[in-house]
Amino acid sequence: ELNLWRTAAAGTPEVVSRVRGERVHLLYLALSEYFARCLGVDLGEDPRPRVMAGSMVGVELALIETFGRSTAEFPQIVEAASRALHVRPRRSAD
Repeated sequence: ELNLWRTAAAGTPEVVSRVRGERVHLLYLALSEYFARCLGVDLGEDPRPRVMAGSMVGVELALIETFGRSTAEFPQIVEAASRALHVRPRRSAD
């Protein structure tokens, strides 16, 4: 539960920073590889996959941080983020 994490992490900001940094770094690496495969380019030669990955990781981090600090429900946060980025959120097919 989120409150359990907050309680455990409250006295150890260095642990929180390390966990966040490792998570963000691994996500960045995975997305860079994914975008390179999708574009059919060499990750070492073409900067686009890394730029795309960095953008996506930034958005993901902002969403998670907002969710952890906001009283809004996650769909509201995604809707607000989508408006800020001028994109339409994908709707699930209920």
